[in-house]
Amino acid sequence: MRHLLYSFLFFLSVHLIAQPPCSIADVVLTTQGQVDSFRINYPLPCTQLAKSLIISGEDITHLDSLIGIDFIGKDLIVAGCPMLTSLRGLDSLVVVGRHVKILDNVTLFDVNGLDALQSVIGQLWIINNPGLQNLDGLGQLVGITGNFRLEDNTALTDLTGLSSLGAIGGNFTVKNNDSLTSLYKLRKLGTIGGSLTIQNNPALVQVSDLSHLTSIGGHLVIWNNASLQSVMGFIHLTSINGYLYVRDNPVLPTLLGLDNIDPTSIIYLILKDNAALTLCSVASVCDYLSMALGPFLINGNPGDCANDVQITTLCLVLPVEMISFDAKRVEEGVLLNWETASENENKGFFIQRSLDLQNWETLGFVPSASALGNGAKYDFLDSESLSGTVFYRLEQTDMSGRTNYSEVVAVTLEDALQQFSFYPNPTKGMIWIDGISEEGSGSEAVYRLYDHTGRLVQSAVLSSSDAIDLTALPQGLYWVELQAGGERAIFKIVKE
Repeated sequence: MRHLLYSFLFFLSVHLIAQPPCSIADVVLTTQGQVDSFRINYPLPCTQLAKSLIISGEDITHLDSLIGIDFIGKDLIVAGCPMLTSLRGLDSLVVVGRHVKILDNVTLFDVNGLDALQSVIGQLWIINNPGLQNLDGLGQLVGITGNFRLEDNTALTDLTGLSSLGAIGGNFTVKNNDSLTSLYKLRKLGTIGGSLTIQNNPALVQVSDLSHLTSIGGHLVIWNNASLQSVMGFIHLTSINGYLYVRDNPVLPTLLGLDNIDPTSIIYLILKDNAALTLCSVASVCDYLSMALGPFLINGNPGDCANDVQITTLCLVLPVEMISFDAKRVEEGVLLNWETASENENKGFFIQRSLDLQNWETLGFVPSASALGNGAKYDFLDSESLSGTVFYRLEQTDMSGRTNYSEVVAVTLEDALQQFSFYPNPTKGMIWIDGISEEGSGSEAVYRLYDHTGRLVQSAVLSSSDAIDLTALPQGLYWVELQAGGERAIFKIVKE
């Protein structure tokens, strides 16, 4: 938001030096006659108003005589004009120094006429314009420093016209818009400095066009939207700074989409009176409850969302019970096979490959083949031509967006002799290595030790007389990567 303020100050300094303002006082127009006389009272080339432009009158039908105004130092208010159908006449307006308020205009059809407006250094209110069907005319608006209130516009069907809006510095309220079915065209909105409230929009079905929104600086309130079926549009939202409030949305079945919110950014969790809500065990809610991060109110929802006990019980259920996972060389490449004993709300598996146990590449996705929670068998062919030791793992993803990783399996795609050998294997603690040179530049080696999931647990420089100590580590499968003298080797070690 700071860059908008700087842009405004620059625009102000340049334009006021080049052209003195038309008026140093507020300009108030209450009749069509006063609108028509504007250019008589303030003839061209006058294009700036130092303070506010207030337009309010029962007989005002058009604003054509205001053409040429490109700067308003304080507020633009168009309110209580029951015969006004368009804002044409304000087509040259680029910057408003404080608030834009468009209120109580019964026949206003759109906001065409604000086509050049790029920034609002204050608040934008579009409230109680019952004939307003879209926001065409705001296509150049990139930012609002203060609050954006979009309320009580009963004919508004979507937000076409807000395609350039990237940031709102204050609160964003979308409320009591009876015909609004989506938040279409808000695809560039990335941050909201205050709270986001979506309330009492009975036709709103989904919020998918908020998919670029990453942070909210206040509460997230989703309240009493009678047709809302999905909140997947919030899938990239990672932080809020207030209440997570989901209440009285009668057909909303799931909280999928709220998965990635940092639970430590939630101050209060409220899930109340959502008559169809049955899936609440998304990662953000599970972590908030399990870590006891703050107060919560959960009631009036059916089944698995009925209370905190129901939710946390589901959070503890492992989505997949694995039986086996292996990789083997075949003529066509590497064939991966895995089998599950049971699956609960499993979406599927991402197959990942690594050459060094540090950098993982996703090769593809295999959806769940489980029926009624039973187990299933899967396979995946990696046909790419590679050499050396190649590692694979599965990233299992459940319906709530949570992920779990399988053990790492490996396959060697060439039979080249290894310079190094490790012993004893299995071991109860110490591992010695043969093959490290005792003199010269190759007298030291670097080793990295990874656990069965591919997580790095140890790394150090190793000389020919040193050993790798696994004594303090739990029993299980480990991988040792050793680099010395230009050679690289990877071995599987079993700790007993």
